[in-house]
Amino acid sequence: MDFMKVMGSSIFDKALDLVVSIREDAFERSLRLAKSGNSYAQLEVGKLYLNGYGIDTDDNAAVIKNNNKAFYWFLKSSEQNNAGAFFMLSNCFEHGIGVQKNIEKAEDYLYKAAEFGDKEALLQLARFFISKKDFSMAISFLEKLNEVDDGTYMVKIAQIYTRIGAAYIYGYEVMYDYEVDMNFEKGFKYLIVAAEMGDSEAQSELGSMYLGGEDNVQQDYEKAFFYLKRAAKQKDSSAIMNLARCYESGYGVEKNIKKAIRLYCEILSIEILYPEHYNFDEALHIIKDYKDLEYIENCIDSPVVFYYLSQEFIGFDKEQNPEKYIHFLKKSAEMGYDKAQYELGKMYENGLHVEKNIDKAIEWFEKAGEQGDDGAIYSLLYLKDSDFFKRNNHSKKD
Repeated sequence: MDFMKVMGSSIFDKALDLVVSIREDAFERSLRLAKSGNSYAQLEVGKLYLNGYGIDTDDNAAVIKNNNKAFYWFLKSSEQNNAGAFFMLSNCFEHGIGVQKNIEKAEDYLYKAAEFGDKEALLQLARFFISKKDFSMAISFLEKLNEVDDGTYMVKIAQIYTRIGAAYIYGYEVMYDYEVDMNFEKGFKYLIVAAEMGDSEAQSELGSMYLGGEDNVQQDYEKAFFYLKRAAKQKDSSAIMNLARCYESGYGVEKNIKKAIRLYCEILSIEILYPEHYNFDEALHIIKDYKDLEYIENCIDSPVVFYYLSQEFIGFDKEQNPEKYIHFLKKSAEMGYDKAQYELGKMYENGLHVEKNIDKAIEWFEKAGEQGDDGAIYSLLYLKDSDFFKRNNHSKKD
């Protein structure tokens, strides 16, 4: 065993040495090119000095982090109008990296970077002008970014168009918290631009507008279905909710209740993962009335969702159906959800909706207790008390 450990360590060390050697060779090649005047190599060397390989004092690092050298090479690269170098210099002046902090120079270099087509600079300026309530300038930089983009920034461009479109439609910019002069025509136009670029939020918004019909949008079920289906493919829960309604009622598509139920179940599986449950309660309420339990079970893969579904059939303000309550609670517990396991244990302990069975109660409490459920642990301590068993075991013998 010791020999194998030594051999394993030796192989790992050799692999690490090889990686370091490759990095060193790459850096040396870039440095030679940089010294010969290649602006792209100068930019790359600057980035290597800026980031190092993670730890300044690591003896194995091929490049030791050095902000001054990083700034030097960015400046050399910028002398040949390298857009990326202008952008890096903007960051250096903004944050005081290798040079004294100077916001005015940071802005100047950011504009230069954008002028020469740096994508990140164009994106930052678009966001900057949104923060300054100047949508026209923001859009001009988005258009320039779209011209030079190879698809890498499409998602980010679309997201900003969506924000601008929503701000015009609803008269409010959410991120920077300010009011906007409403202009539905402009807003709708930019939502369409964003939707065509693939933004799910814009697609969902358009689908909702066409589905319900707005003051400025004529109701069109086919267009609604078109946009909602595209957004739903990207797991937008609001779009999935509306798409389920389309299938449930036959809006823009042939009526199909099973597809609708599957989509409502999908909403539950998505929204259970997040603190905001915008559509969860409504979807849960719809699913509980569906009579095909086996189909529901095939559509749900989350024990937590099964637990919440079980709660729809118990309680003072809910439909009283102990059979369905137990059915879904057991499903959740069997899939390992500790809260369901504890609740099932309490049912067997007290004989609520099931025949009293202390052994089964202990079994479920143990499963929940193994996951750290405090209530289950306390119940186990209580049930395993010998005096308690003396008082209760006679009921099983009878």
